[in-house]
Amino acid sequence: VGVIPVRGTLCDSTALITQLQSFFRDSDLKAIVLAIDCPQAAHGTAETVFHEIRQLKQEYSKPVVSLVENVCTDGGYLIACAGDTIIA
Repeated sequence: VGVIPVRGTLCDSTALITQLQSFFRDSDLKAIVLAIDCPQAAHGTAETVFHEIRQLKQEYSKPVVSLVENVCTDGGYLIACAGDTIIA
């Protein structure tokens, strides 16, 4: 299982999308956990990450679990909704 931290205020999606693509393409990883502690995110950034997760899930068919650790508001919640399950 690959764990991707989504922490702090998100204003740029580049690093997160690169890590998502890498984890989805890795055949050794059977699932992905998004460890979310995100008080806010720029709407465009969150929407970009949301759509990227949805696209990668269609292409690679891996389960995605959104694990909310403390705060998950604004764009962080949008990103969490891209997963198959939200655990809070």
